[in-house]
Formats: sequence, C-alpha cells, structure tokens
Amino acid sequence: MSDFQSADFCGKDIAENIVFLHLIFRKAGLKAGDRFAIYGVNSSHWAMAFLGVNTFHGVAVPLLYDFCPKDSSELVNHSEAAVLFVQNSVWKHMSSESMPALRLVISLDDFSIIRSECGDSGSLKDAVGADYPEAFPEGAYAGFDCVPAN
Repeated sequence: MSDFQSADFCGKDIAENIVFLHLIFRKAGLKAGDRFAIYGVNSSHWAMAFLGVNTFHGVAVPLLYDFCPKDSSELVNHSEAAVLFVQNSVWKHMSSESMPALRLVISLDDFSIIRSECGDSGSLKDAVGADYPEAFPEGAYAGFDCVPAN
C-alpha cells in the first residue's frame, strides 16, 4: 500500500500498525461496538485506520473529507463516536469542546495521539509502546520480510 510520492507500506507494516491501534484502543478502554469516526483524505493511514477499527470489531464512521470541519463535528456528535481519526491540518480548525463524547483523537498523519480523555496523550502512547514489544518481541509478523514492489 502506498501514497502517491510518499511512504510505502508492506503487509508486515500494515499489520504492525493495526496491532498498535488495537493496543491504543484497549488502553483507552474502548470495546467492540464503539464508534470510530474517520475524517481525512484517502491515504494509507486512512485505510489502516479503517482496517484497524473493523478488525477491532468497532463501527467505522467514514466522513466525507469535503465537509467543512464544523459540519463534520456535528456528524461526529450525531454518530456518538468515541474516537476521531483526523489529519493534524484539519484538527486545528475543529473544537474538542464541540464534541464532548470523544474519548480519543488520533492523527491520520502518523497515528500520534492528539487528545485523550483516558489520561495524558503521551502516557497512553508510552504505555502502548511498553506493551507492544512484550506482546510481539520480534514484531507482529516476525519472519515475513518486506519486499518493495517493482
């Protein structure tokens, strides 16, 4: 999977990103059936977020990127989403106060935690980082090599 003139991701990279998202979801106290809004342009990270939500058995709420941030905030509220995946450039035009049900905001640029109601954003990511090597000491798919497409 790749973005035009940007990063490429092989199956191993995709799997590791999905596992990392699952660990974030669990640390944040999310569960199957929770709603996850995804608001951004088509990208590898958008696709990995969608796959991560679905394999976590969450409900993905894709929002059309053409909507303005204010309208998207209303849709996030109406969907009762607990999580919002959004690009950093768009988040700066949104207000977390207008979406009180959100527990977690994750960047679609790099999966960094923008905002968390589950404690300090840094500590949540640190806690997940500590769990990841323990859960997968050699990576999520050790033994599978990443071979770039020609």
